[in-house]
Amino acid sequence: MALGGFEAALRHGGLTFGDVSIIETPLAQTVPPGRLRRDLKIKDWPSLEQVASGEADAAYVKGAAAREAAHRLGLATLADIDALPIRDRVKNGTPRPITVHADLLEKRPELVIAFVSATLRAGEWVGENRDRVISIVCKETGAARDFAEATYGSNLKAAMTPSLDRERLGLLDIQIDRLARHGFIDSKVNIDDWIAPEILKAGAAASKEDVSLLQ
Repeated sequence: MALGGFEAALRHGGLTFGDVSIIETPLAQTVPPGRLRRDLKIKDWPSLEQVASGEADAAYVKGAAAREAAHRLGLATLADIDALPIRDRVKNGTPRPITVHADLLEKRPELVIAFVSATLRAGEWVGENRDRVISIVCKETGAARDFAEATYGSNLKAAMTPSLDRERLGLLDIQIDRLARHGFIDSKVNIDDWIAPEILKAGAAASKEDVSLLQ
């Protein structure tokens, strides 16, 4: 995720990794923000602490809690990646694929269809309950509402609704290319070999049936 963020920010400024030095954040401190981090009494966003102390010049962070933590430390935003074109925002959370083991898909497709159906219904619910969604985000991340709104407030329904449109598949291909370039996977994979459009179609049909029953 951090490599994707740095690539986007550097490219936007006409730079590459060759123009900077990467400083590692201690691995034991990289638990995501939220309840687990608070339970383990781990400092919020240690990479921001590295910037505040002068150990680093910039850090990549994600989410409402990070935005609030940076504000609390008096740090300024160097590059707002959310404001860049979608292709510059690709990382392990954008797009966010739904993945299952091929064995499960073959032997119990009805379970996967039920999950996709529920996810599609959740996307509809999000579109009609924006304020409640933001409240849930605040509770989960520990961020104040203003920061949650700024980070997650736009186009929630589209972001939460599964799709296999070519744009999203193209974004996933960008992520696969990055994983291969940086040695996280041995070689690129073919997206078309991984997708199961029949499951999304069946999930959409089941979702409409569930809505009709509820009505």
